[in-house]
Order: sequence, then C-alpha cells, then structure tokens
Amino acid sequence: MHRIAVSFVVVSVLLLALPAMAQEAPVYTFLAHWNVPRAQWAEFIEFGEENAFPVLERMLADGTIVAWGSTVAVVHEQGGTTHEVYWAASSIAGIERVREELTKLPWSSVLSGAKHHDHLLQSLIHRGSTTDTTTGYLYVSIVKVRPGRGQAWRAVWEKYFKPTYDELLANGTILAYEVSRQYVHTVDPRRRYVWYIAASADAVDKVNEAFTAVFEKEAPAIFAALSAVAIRSEHRDVFRRVLNYAHK
Repeated sequence: MHRIAVSFVVVSVLLLALPAMAQEAPVYTFLAHWNVPRAQWAEFIEFGEENAFPVLERMLADGTIVAWGSTVAVVHEQGGTTHEVYWAASSIAGIERVREELTKLPWSSVLSGAKHHDHLLQSLIHRGSTTDTTTGYLYVSIVKVRPGRGQAWRAVWEKYFKPTYDELLANGTILAYEVSRQYVHTVDPRRRYVWYIAASADAVDKVNEAFTAVFEKEAPAIFAALSAVAIRSEHRDVFRRVLNYAHK
C-alpha cells in the first residue's frame, strides 16, 4: 500500500510540473470525405467548383466560418479517401449553417458509386495566416496517446515542435497548422491530429529540413518523451494536394 501511495504522489507531482497549457477558444472543423471512382474525379471537382465552393466562399466572407478547403489524395490507400471538402468555424452553429446549405445541393448527380464519411474535430491549437490559394499540400500526422496521457503528450508537443511550427508560419513556409482531436468520436478518442498546409512541394521540403534540424539536436530526448506519452506503432500520416484553401 505504501508503494502505491508513493507512486500516486510521484505521478501527481509530475503532472503538476507539466507546463500550463494555453487555453484558447476552439475551432471546429467538419471534414466531408469521399472515395470517388476514378472515372468521376473530374466531374466531382467541377461540381464542387460550380456549386459547393461558392457557398463556402460566401460563408467565409460573412464570418460564418474562418477557413475552408478541398484536397485530393497524393498517397492513396485502398478503400481510403480520394477527395475531401472541409470548413472550420468558431462554433457548432457556424459548422451547421454551412452543412445545411451544402446538403441542399444535388450531390446525387455526381456521387453515384462514391463512398462517404465525415469527421468533426475540435482544435487544441489553431494558427493560420490570411490566405486564398488553389495550390499547396496538406500533411497530417495522426498519433494515439497513451491512456491518461493527453495533457502530457501536448506538453511534449509544445516543447519540441510548436516553436518550429510557429517559425514556419511566420516566415510563410506554411500557411496554417493545427493540433486537434475528435469532437464527435467516430474513431479511437485517444487520436490526436497535427496538420499543416504548405504553399508548395518545395515548402514541404523546407518543413522537413526544419524538423530534421530539431531532431539532430535533441533526438534522444524527443524519442524518449514521445515514447512515454504516445504509442509509436499507431502513428499514421496523410498527404494530400490542396485544390482550394482559404483562411481569414
């Protein structure tokens, strides 16, 4: 019993010693994913440009949402998402206003044979510059935190990775980045999503160079810290080409 009590005290002290997490108003992101048959790709994209994207542009302009985008897969998975459309707002009401408008469109005309699923995420950290572009890349890193280690994982991430992301955003290498978790849990709730949008493939290379430099300096400490808070074998990545992206 004494050992249990001592262990509890040690864990409690360690948790109290973690850096305080900056609290900020969350951003919610609704992601509509499709697996579109290859023969329908051009038609699907054309439908979005003529019908869905004007709705999203209008909602961004009037302040209902803070960002929106569309992407197409670069690295394909069997049965995985080929196309996605997403929008972000500071409230669920904003998310729903957009969704209600989009559901009025005649999607059935281009979605025969397509499979569809959604995710609704809530940000822990959201940063973005004012942008409106039709080029770039989206890179998503998906991790699974250990039970009860969510705050500890975030502390590790903020210590070793956030300064570089902030620097890359400030110098224009990336246009936005976010750390988020699922608001509606349709997959394992211990998943965390870290994504960024780079302006070009060259910019992706610059991101890789920046983090290579970070790991060259502190690799042993970083790997030890990550192993304590996340299950490395559960790590997954997503790499997608940006068709449209706009952020207030």
